[in-house]
Amino acid sequence: MKQSLVCLVRHVTKTTVPSQTHTVMVNRLSWITGREQLKEYFSRYGNVSRINLPLDHHQGVHKGYGFVSFTKQASAMEALNDHARPTLDDKAIKVLPAHETKVATPA
Repeated sequence: MKQSLVCLVRHVTKTTVPSQTHTVMVNRLSWITGREQLKEYFSRYGNVSRINLPLDHHQGVHKGYGFVSFTKQASAMEALNDHARPTLDDKAIKVLPAHETKVATPA
């Protein structure tokens, strides 16, 4: 048991979380848009390292927004500065800088 806990801690400490400066937030996603469509679209700006689509557990679909992380900050900046009106699944999307959010703790 101790050894597996140590292995888990080692694995977690080696895992890197992408910097917020490497991540963009994508709003106004269609409920049918998935990770593959996001990766395919945003790969034009650079190497996509991670995609996060928060789920609405009551409805069983994502919440209409997501986060795309790139391996390089320049790729994220290029995605943010592209003034073409991006569309995915026939819906106009909005690309914004990702910001850290604070989660309220229950009292």
